[in-house]
Amino acid sequence: TNASPIAGVGPARYLTPSIALSDLPSIQAVIISHDHYDHLDMKSVRALAEKGITFIVPIGIGVHLEAWGIPDKQIKELGWWEEEKIGSLQVTCPPARHFSGRELTDRFGTLWAGWAISGKKNKVFFSGDTGMGPHFEEIGKRLGPFNLSMFEVGSYDPAWPDVHLGPEQALEAHRASNG
Repeated sequence: TNASPIAGVGPARYLTPSIALSDLPSIQAVIISHDHYDHLDMKSVRALAEKGITFIVPIGIGVHLEAWGIPDKQIKELGWWEEEKIGSLQVTCPPARHFSGRELTDRFGTLWAGWAISGKKNKVFFSGDTGMGPHFEEIGKRLGPFNLSMFEVGSYDPAWPDVHLGPEQALEAHRASNG
C-alpha cells in the first residue's frame, strides 16, 4: 500500500501492520490528526466504520469521510481547543504547527491538530505532525501535566523544522507541554 492518491505511487508502507483490522478488539473511537495520505487511509476508515466506530477529526476532514460513505453520526469534527466526551474520556483538540491537503489544490483546506485525552486518573498527549512552537507551552498550561506524551519524530529533516519535530525538538516540546 502506498500513501498516495495513485496506486503504486508515493511512499510505500515499510512494515506489514502488526494486527489486521479484522482482528482489532472493540474500539469506541478513532482519532485522526490531519488529512495527509499517511494519516488518513480510505480503506482503513471504511473498514473501521463498518464496526460503528466514531471518528474524531479536525474541522474539514468530515467531508472526506462523508464522501467515503461514513454516516454523519459517526463523525465528530473539532476545532482547536474544542472537546468531545467519549465514554469516560475527555478528548481535546489542541493546535499543532503543520498543514493539510490531499491534492495539489487543497493545501490548508482542512485543520490539523494534536490530541489530549483525559481520564479520571491519567492524561495523554499526542502531538500529531507538528513543528516546534509556543503552542506546546500553552497546551501544557491548559491541559497538562501529562502522564504520557507522544511526539512524532519519524519524518524530520533539517529543511522541515516548521512542520516536523526532530528528536531534540521533541524533547524540548515534551518539557514545554508539561509531559
